[in-house]
Amino acid sequence: MIVDHDPLIQHLFDDAKQDLAAEAFVTQVMRQIDNQKRWAIAGWVCISLAGIICGWLLAPLLQDAISVVAQMLSSTLIDIGSGRLAQIFAPINSAAGVITLGLLGLRLVYKKVLFS
Repeated sequence: MIVDHDPLIQHLFDDAKQDLAAEAFVTQVMRQIDNQKRWAIAGWVCISLAGIICGWLLAPLLQDAISVVAQMLSSTLIDIGSGRLAQIFAPINSAAGVITLGLLGLRLVYKKVLFS
């Protein structure tokens, strides 16, 4: 059987057999880790600053949107009056109540379908 080695691959294997200087290797690895840590911190600071600026610019719009949604959710669906009947049905006589009951129904159906 003729064994024909590729000289380039043999050279790579020969280079891999050489020992690295332990202290130089450790120093180089630690320097790379510190460099990556600095870049990660700088990246998180930039992302945080961008988030704060976007939040500051969008805060008035979000407040208006939340106010409109809160008014819509608390509005009554059927005008019953102002008696005891209106007080009893107040939790489910609003958009929020209907949405909540719908989501609870979907959750019940999901659990029945998934775990049956």
